[in-house]
Amino acid sequence: MSFTAFSYETTIAASEMNDNFIHVAQGNLFPRGGSVLEETNGVYDLGSDSYRWLNTKFNNVHLSGDLDDCWNLIADVILSATASSVEITELNGDVDEIYWIIAKLISNSTGTDYLYLNINNDSSNNYGFQYLIADGASIGAARNETQSAIILTGGGSYGSYGFNETYVYAKSNNERLFLINMFREGGETYIEQLRNYGYIWNNTSDTLTSMQFTVGDYMATNTNIQIWTKR
Repeated sequence: MSFTAFSYETTIAASEMNDNFIHVAQGNLFPRGGSVLEETNGVYDLGSDSYRWLNTKFNNVHLSGDLDDCWNLIADVILSATASSVEITELNGDVDEIYWIIAKLISNSTGTDYLYLNINNDSSNNYGFQYLIADGASIGAARNETQSAIILTGGGSYGSYGFNETYVYAKSNNERLFLINMFREGGETYIEQLRNYGYIWNNTSDTLTSMQFTVGDYMATNTNIQIWTKR
């Protein structure tokens, strides 16, 4: 469809505009053409890098696709059946650089179970950590240089849960660092354990492309694992 542009210092008959400026072209120009414009989807831009809109006001916003320079949800797994592992692939730590992981583990074990993270299927002793822990009324700290996985959170017996958020600096040829905050529920009225971890993965060369989440037993239904990145 061809049309001319309604721009500064031009005039146009109101009858030639379609549905109260339904079509908005790139920059600060409005398209028009004849008496009717065909409706389109996902074609026109509201503003451009050179011509930006100053203020926009909405009651509701419904978006699809990535939001520039915002946290974007790139993986969202909610288990509909028990599982011992979840793998998220097609990542690129050299492009994204920083990941934000949010995980809620619902236990399907007879005792305490932990949610573990391995990068690029690396389950060798290539992870080290330092942590601070509050367990009941006790405060403690520990360090280890030869872990086979990263501990994200833990859960107790059936139906209890642990919650975690992790920030990952993922770019290759740099130290791969993980800042982890987690807690484990002890019952309906109290939190059993709080932990703050700093982890490091000693592989500095390989591009981060996948994350594997595992437990010793099974994750229950409605366990939720999300990965966000800034784009």
